[in-house]
Amino acid sequence: MFQNKVIVITGGAGGIGKCIAEEFQKQGARVCVIDCAEGDHYVGNIGDKATLEAFAQSVIDKYGRVDVLMNAAGGNMPAATVAPDKTIFDLDIEAVRSVVELNLFGTILPTMVFVKAMVEQGGGSIINIGSYMGILGPDYTLYEGTEMNKDGCIPDYFFHKGGMHNYTRYVASRYGKAGVRCNCLSLGGLFNNQPQPFLE
Repeated sequence: MFQNKVIVITGGAGGIGKCIAEEFQKQGARVCVIDCAEGDHYVGNIGDKATLEAFAQSVIDKYGRVDVLMNAAGGNMPAATVAPDKTIFDLDIEAVRSVVELNLFGTILPTMVFVKAMVEQGGGSIINIGSYMGILGPDYTLYEGTEMNKDGCIPDYFFHKGGMHNYTRYVASRYGKAGVRCNCLSLGGLFNNQPQPFLE
């Protein structure tokens, strides 16, 4: 199904993005990853439009097109920023600002850059990695027995993911007539047995 399809994944060097990139590769896709972490991929800041434009051009120069953009880059404030002596409403505003910028520009800017190429080539697909929390709010039963239940979910996350869902609707409505699909995957809790620094 994905044989020789050109798949661009932001944040594809870790977490959800890495798993997705590996699976696309198994399916025979040509996977192009951009991430801020060092590694065997294009290293760059997805919050910088010039960086994204250079990355997009490198993909087009190599493969001639881009079939899928997956916006998997993003982040959340570590629980340590609100615990143990703070409530979830006593957030470090600068920490909030940095995460808002990552999640906002990390979705909007790649879409701006790659949707242009998709429109010019006559179609493509954009997939945003969202969360059920952006629609329904928290379900603490998903995290029973984990540190995530200790101090409650961090509230800015719901703002980010709620916005992503509506942004997805906008892009789908605006560019669907040009053959560009846009969908949002609303994921639930994901098991991760790797140690997390902010949980130790």
